[in-house]
Amino acid sequence: MSDLIENTQQAEHEEAQASFNEFKATLTEKQLEAYETLMIKRGYNGYGKLGKITKFFPEFKGVVYVKKAPYDDGRYVLLAFSGKRSDADIYKLFNNPETARDYADQWAAGKINTLKEQEAQKEKQKSLTKRLKEFVKIDDVFYTSWGYEQTNVDYYKVVGFRGQSTLLLQQIGAHRLDGNGTISSAEKTPDLDHLIGEVFEKKAKVSQYSDDHPVLVRFTIDHQSASLKHKEADGSYRPDYYSWGY
Repeated sequence: MSDLIENTQQAEHEEAQASFNEFKATLTEKQLEAYETLMIKRGYNGYGKLGKITKFFPEFKGVVYVKKAPYDDGRYVLLAFSGKRSDADIYKLFNNPETARDYADQWAAGKINTLKEQEAQKEKQKSLTKRLKEFVKIDDVFYTSWGYEQTNVDYYKVVGFRGQSTLLLQQIGAHRLDGNGTISSAEKTPDLDHLIGEVFEKKAKVSQYSDDHPVLVRFTIDHQSASLKHKEADGSYRPDYYSWGY
């Protein structure tokens, strides 16, 4: 290995270690102890002695090692870990360390880009949630559809709002549609006048996959996701299929 390449790698190790030390300095004593345990566990997971850090990416706690392969065939091993994972994201052989480091940079760029997209989506969701009343009105209906051997459909009517993102809801009954079903199934639509139980509150989740997709409004109840039920052009609701056990 030439002196230039060796000096470059040494400088890279020092830069990575300095960045890694800055990250560790932000941890509490308990967090640092847990992270050092994680580093030890990574070495025990069949990867052998990890050696010097080649690269560190603080954006996602990405740690990269490039070292000679355990068997002396002139190749190099790239090991890359992210977050709190004890198993490697990458465990791959390369003919030279430069190619391995370039591969690690591409991997990290993809991870960082994904994080940026996720953060942008979170900010968009916050913005949409503040506009909840644009998408949901009083008397709008949410529904859940759930079950294994049978399909249950429950309806919930919007009766008010609290703040920018909380729905006031009440469960409602349904109209069964005669003639639209079988011996063990049928169809039904919401009955807005049939009130069940007490009014309750739920935090709304407002999202939009992209500008070309519709805005989705949901909340979670009894481990089920309730979705806003959209009306037909004439103001009616499309019937929902439900079934019961044999």
